[in-house]
Amino acid sequence: MNHAKMMLLGVALGCLSACDFVDFSIKGSIDSYNAGDYATAAKKCKEAEGREEEMARKGVVQHLVYCGLTHYHLGQRERTAEMLARGQAEYQKGNPAYLHYNIAKEMDEALADLKKNPPKK
Repeated sequence: MNHAKMMLLGVALGCLSACDFVDFSIKGSIDSYNAGDYATAAKKCKEAEGREEEMARKGVVQHLVYCGLTHYHLGQRERTAEMLARGQAEYQKGNPAYLHYNIAKEMDEALADLKKNPPKK
């Protein structure tokens, strides 16, 4: 195999590894959130933070919404407002199947609460 092919293979494998890690972090945050383990969900959210360019649109939506809701349950309202607003905007541009109906409803309710009672800066 020539050098150029080896380089391409290495880049491809590196991306697969990074993409798998981000997907694993998103899945971990979703599973932890659904189990009510918000502390673990927050750790998984932090692992995927800043890596949105490596995510598919569905992953971005799920990351923003589940992590935003995690912060909401942990009382971190300012962080919640930012993430859920972005998550809702991305969700509305994408496919309704990106989120379970109950999670989309919880997102809307949290945003309504945040609008009624804005976070203190």
